[in-house]
Amino acid sequence: MVVLGINSYHSGASAAILVDGKIVAAAKEEIFNGISSSAGFPYNSIKFCVDYLGISPVEIDYIVIPRNPLARLPSKFFYALRMSGYTIKQIKDLFHPRSIRREVAKALNVSCENITSRFHRVEHHLAHLAASFYTSPFEKSILLSIDGIGDFTSTMWGVGEGNKIKPLGHISFPHSIGLFYTAFAQYLGFVNYGEENKLMELSSLGDPIFYDEMKKILIYDYPLNYKLNLDYFTFHKKGISLYWQENKPKLDSLFNRHLETRLGPRRGVDERIELRHKQVAASVQMRLESAVYDILNELYSQKFIPNLSYAGGVAYNSVLNGKIAKKTSIRNIFIHSATDDAGLSLGAALYFYYNILDRQRIGTDLFSPYLGPSHSISRVKSAIRKKRLKIIDTKNPMKLVSLDLAAGKIIALFQGRVEWSKFSLGNRSILCDAGNKGAIKRIKRIAGLEFFSTIPVVIMEDYLNDYFDALNISPYMLFSFPVKKGVKKYLYPVIDRKGNVRVQTLRRVQNPMLWDILDYYRQKMQSPLIVNAPIGRDTPIINTPEETINFFIENDIDGILMSNLYIRK
Repeated sequence: MVVLGINSYHSGASAAILVDGKIVAAAKEEIFNGISSSAGFPYNSIKFCVDYLGISPVEIDYIVIPRNPLARLPSKFFYALRMSGYTIKQIKDLFHPRSIRREVAKALNVSCENITSRFHRVEHHLAHLAASFYTSPFEKSILLSIDGIGDFTSTMWGVGEGNKIKPLGHISFPHSIGLFYTAFAQYLGFVNYGEENKLMELSSLGDPIFYDEMKKILIYDYPLNYKLNLDYFTFHKKGISLYWQENKPKLDSLFNRHLETRLGPRRGVDERIELRHKQVAASVQMRLESAVYDILNELYSQKFIPNLSYAGGVAYNSVLNGKIAKKTSIRNIFIHSATDDAGLSLGAALYFYYNILDRQRIGTDLFSPYLGPSHSISRVKSAIRKKRLKIIDTKNPMKLVSLDLAAGKIIALFQGRVEWSKFSLGNRSILCDAGNKGAIKRIKRIAGLEFFSTIPVVIMEDYLNDYFDALNISPYMLFSFPVKKGVKKYLYPVIDRKGNVRVQTLRRVQNPMLWDILDYYRQKMQSPLIVNAPIGRDTPIINTPEETINFFIENDIDGILMSNLYIRK
């Protein structure tokens, strides 16, 4: 049985495909068009998934969409009466959805008659929960999804057991922990869609002196429920204006002048970051953390399940994630590699297959995020020849890379399938010595990072607790951990001001080439970790060998390993 999941007409457009429950392929549209969080319809992602499987369109049994217009209808109509023109369009969309069948046919270059699949819809947050639970190693787990809004819901929790997901409660629009955080990212000048990570990074520079004010804005109502003080916001009156221009998502301002009256004027995009901005960021981060920990502790007190499958855009907050096991009774935490809305396509397909069709669950010890396109060695060689680059003659390129890293060089790594993730996890990466301040500065320039941004590291899993105060692994770079005192001096260039580093833990079975580079580097430098940054500048993960070679040539990178072919400048 073939099930195709599609996230469309929303940020994080993507597609994923299952065969008898096995995840075969998944890709975000952004890797094909170069637009971060690309919205619109995922034509390229759908074509990739179907082509990768090598099937004809008529062989797709089901197409599943992670949006259910019938969910929360009473709430939708209640706000429709209050939000005039915006919601008239929304109501029309509820009953006149776009023709997914027509667009899938267009993606696959066939007529609509060739799309014989049956269609099914899954509620937004159920798809989030499914993406995390069904790719986790847990037989039984607490489930939690937190983001801005989806199907008129901002937070959902439940329990997963075996092949079933049971939702137990939710928080409805307009109250939203995710929108609280996004609104303050905008207030601090991070107005582009998906820049909430910059608020998190900036928070390490300040003290939370506005925390009491934040408690008046994001209000604890009763166990498992948080409310927004709507005096500070606009979206409950006029709706959320999320739209896209040439597939680039845009989100209008979420807050009003009352917030500026209380905390001072908003920061302009190009204005200097002042102490007040750092203090606001720290206060917002602290309030977010306390709210999520409260919810998790309450869920544990009700269910006594030590496992957590966590999803939604808020689950990208690695600083929060790294403290869950310390601040709550949760002991085992799994967060899906594509935990934002891009992961909805896979989550919808998994929910339909297991929960609706009631199929036996396929267990997994460690989900592989390498699900995107790969490129033949002949194409790689052709791209190298066209640029007249010289391949170094070596029988052990991984060892040679490790020696160059030890010498302070910056090396790009291109191999295998594109990551199903926001982050480069070793297949489209830039590597360097984590203790080399000069190399770190060069990578920040290459990536166009803010002065307060930190750079993540990858570490051999067996050595995690020698370097970090960590209570769980981090295979998808979604946790930040405090650095242990004995290694702080060495890791100073990658540590934030509060002593944390975002970490990817690695087993050899996950990524043998990256692991071998690390192992050779460990033997040379007595250090089992290196920097792992993305290839790209203000772009999604790079896809093709041609794009990668161009980036290598145009930037301050010393060498590149493409499959087993090593090139130096």
